[in-house]
Amino acid sequence: MARNLIAQVDLGAIIHNYRVGKSQAPGAKAVAIIKADAYGHGAVRVAQALAAEADAFGVAAIEEALELREAGIQRPILLLEGFFESNELPLIDQHQLWSSLHSLDQLSMLEAYLRQHPNASGWHIWLKIDSGMHRLGIHPNDAPEAISRLKALKPIESIVVMSHFAVLTSLTGWILKIS
Repeated sequence: MARNLIAQVDLGAIIHNYRVGKSQAPGAKAVAIIKADAYGHGAVRVAQALAAEADAFGVAAIEEALELREAGIQRPILLLEGFFESNELPLIDQHQLWSSLHSLDQLSMLEAYLRQHPNASGWHIWLKIDSGMHRLGIHPNDAPEAISRLKALKPIESIVVMSHFAVLTSLTGWILKIS
């Protein structure tokens, strides 16, 4: 026999938790990760509640980002999985989404798109480095080439380097300087 289950989402607690997390690095910016419907809490509701607090929102895929834009969310939205096909790039451009980039194939697609759209601007790319998780991310040895290629693209406004830091020893001796 099934029993009814009621989940009560306390948006005030979510705001409090975001503030506590952000307070751990004063002056830093923080992306509120609300992928998978905010882990079942309701992505639109959570984003609306955090709209005045969060510096940006992180979602897994473009469909989640478009849902937030359609609901009026104007804060930056980061696509944590980036894009999978070149036909997603016009939507990323149109909605000014931030995108992670975790493969050289994605980089080639982005280069081709931006060559075809020289007036594009405001692209923010989060370059994901595989530090041992072996799920998403470019190999650390490919990072200098990827950064160089990204820096050559005029529409790229910022490059953020990120990783899961699964195995820090895989980055031993690897120094990154973007500027």
